[in-house]
Amino acid sequence: MTLLDQEQVRSRLREISIIIPVRDDREKLSKLMQELREYPEFEVVVVDYQSTDDPGSLDFEFVFCKSPVVGRGNQIYYGIERATRDRLWILHADTTLNPAAIAGLARAFDIYQWGSFNVQIRHSHWMYRVVETMMNLRSRLTGISTGDQGVFVERELLDAIEGFPQIPLMEDIALCIRLKKICWPYRIKAKIGISARRWERDGIWKTIVQMWRYRYRYFRGHSTTKLYREYYHD
Repeated sequence: MTLLDQEQVRSRLREISIIIPVRDDREKLSKLMQELREYPEFEVVVVDYQSTDDPGSLDFEFVFCKSPVVGRGNQIYYGIERATRDRLWILHADTTLNPAAIAGLARAFDIYQWGSFNVQIRHSHWMYRVVETMMNLRSRLTGISTGDQGVFVERELLDAIEGFPQIPLMEDIALCIRLKKICWPYRIKAKIGISARRWERDGIWKTIVQMWRYRYRYFRGHSTTKLYREYYHD
């Protein structure tokens, strides 16, 4: 990338707010903030819910607020309310970034109203290559992305669907279903990194089955509050 290209990318970043929901994620958030320090043009909004650690002590300038309501969807909603820019990028605290992904986002916003990224799971075992390939393929075919795929959206389009879904779980699915009724998402080819933690802890196949079971129950109309409590063992 030439110096001119870099300057053009950075000028576009000044139009973007990053929303990061957290709950006891200080260590992961610290690593993400270290990466974002290379891009001070972003506005970063961190939204906490009942954390016992202190993300406010990080050596990085960002907006910090607390959601009064349980659940990631509610946190993101409140973060968007605090954000001052009209291009929104939703990231999980355990995401890892790279220059190609940042440049891809900046360029995508010039043409597309919303979309997400391909992902790479941070684990060397070959099975994770299979899992991430299936995740990326599923999103490309269905137009539905999970929250860890770095969904980005124009505020104007979000307003057209009456705002971000205020539900504690499955907010990513609900968002994509509503948005794709207006226009199909763009897939940024550059990959962002996501954690293998849940797959490592619960096992690959068990985790896959659990995720599809939650989606099935959501589509069947089960309470997202109940699903949240089961998912997070609250």
